[in-house]
Amino acid sequence: MCVALVRQAFVPDITPAVKQELIDAGMNGLARLGQTGVIRQLLDKYEIPLDDKAGFVLRAAKGKQLFDTAEKSSKAEDYEAAKKVLQAAVDNKKPDSDVKAVANATYRLAWCYFRLQELESAGQTFEEAARALQAVNDDAAVDASWMAFASYQPISKQNARFATAAVRILEGIKQDYPQHPYAAKADYHISKLMQNASPEEALKSLAAVTPADPNYLNARYDLCALLYRGWSQSKSEDRSAQANQLKAAADVYLQAANNPDEKRKLRVTLHVVEAFAGVDPNVAMTYLSQAQSIATKLPENARAVADYHYFAMRHASKQDPAAEQEHAQWLVDHTTGSRYELSALVTAARGADKALASQPQDRDALSLAHRIYSRLSARLGTSQQVLKTTKNARVAASKTASLATQLGNDAEAAALLEALAGAYPQDKNYLRRAGTAQFKTGNFAAALPHWRTLVKGSKRNSTEWHEAKYHQIACLANTDRALAKQALTQYQVLYPDGGPASLRTRFQTLRSELGQ
Repeated sequence: MCVALVRQAFVPDITPAVKQELIDAGMNGLARLGQTGVIRQLLDKYEIPLDDKAGFVLRAAKGKQLFDTAEKSSKAEDYEAAKKVLQAAVDNKKPDSDVKAVANATYRLAWCYFRLQELESAGQTFEEAARALQAVNDDAAVDASWMAFASYQPISKQNARFATAAVRILEGIKQDYPQHPYAAKADYHISKLMQNASPEEALKSLAAVTPADPNYLNARYDLCALLYRGWSQSKSEDRSAQANQLKAAADVYLQAANNPDEKRKLRVTLHVVEAFAGVDPNVAMTYLSQAQSIATKLPENARAVADYHYFAMRHASKQDPAAEQEHAQWLVDHTTGSRYELSALVTAARGADKALASQPQDRDALSLAHRIYSRLSARLGTSQQVLKTTKNARVAASKTASLATQLGNDAEAAALLEALAGAYPQDKNYLRRAGTAQFKTGNFAAALPHWRTLVKGSKRNSTEWHEAKYHQIACLANTDRALAKQALTQYQVLYPDGGPASLRTRFQTLRSELGQ
């Protein structure tokens, strides 16, 4: 249908207005269907002109065609032609334009600027492309961010504000893509950039940009980022002056930014929250409220939204425990593997402990606590080496095993307790719990060594010694029946009454099973 509309536009006697309407309708439909190949074929076949009425779809498709040609020829004039069309496409995008198509067109436009060594424009356009690509979860977003840095780096010596922009981008890569190879290179380049430009020079350069300059908002944003970096790296005991400087710069940026990237607004606002948390909690709360209203406009997977919930969680810790738990749970649900996950899990675990204390038998409370502690234990590690050296890992593993036992997940409990008993082979508590869990799962061969160790390490004729002896013989009954009979006979000679009252029924059942 879409192709037919375009073809219909080229039949004889079609008026120019109808022709353009048919072309736009057909091309827009193909764009929504992702049929970029078909669009390019139609462009080649019909030589569709790009007049003033041509929309985003047509210009973006033609721009890609010209960009591909330029990439093959590497000629400056070809990149100029592609740049002209792609810039017109981006300028002509509409609210209902395909978001991913706009992001890709912006990315190609940035490459045109870069190939033509128009580096300031390249950096700004790569930044715009990175934000757009990240919004649609495109893997090219991190490449666009890196290219923004690569654009600013060569001109950073000419103007300190480009060094500031490059550092900000690298720090953003570290934060948004911590596992990416680019993140591993970031610190090296940051240190080099910081050597090339003093903070004072950069601050002066950024502050000198006037509102009439098209780069004014970018400069104000970078000024906030530089002031925040100075505040966060300061070793002074009193950082209130730096915090006030940051707040003043943030106020100017937030007032001037009528319709900017919301993630930038949120990050600047949160910088003020962090700076004033220990200086003036009332100021911090005011900006945190502003941050909340901005965060609601962003998708949940935006990293800046996670930043908001983290600072909101910290701010609520002493004033609003319920809000603290709400933000912690959001972070638990949305930031797996991030730098915030551990803090959120620890906070959520405290909340789960309180809930269990008030309703210890509630199945839902048990299940929630188990999910949280299981995540926390996995995050901290469960290897014997980690359990030996990290108290928090040991506590989390033990708690997870306890909750798993209460929920009837004996196999999970057994695995964790086996690791704990291996790390602490003389700890009677871990040995007993591991032996019990393995026994309940029917893994008698694994349970037997624990009970043997407890028999040897317990005071003879004590309740714990009799319990260990019972389990030792019961394990043997399932692994070495002859040896079990021999051990039970010896026990009966020493304790003809069947041992402690609490164990007599179990010993009696064991005698029946062994035919004694």
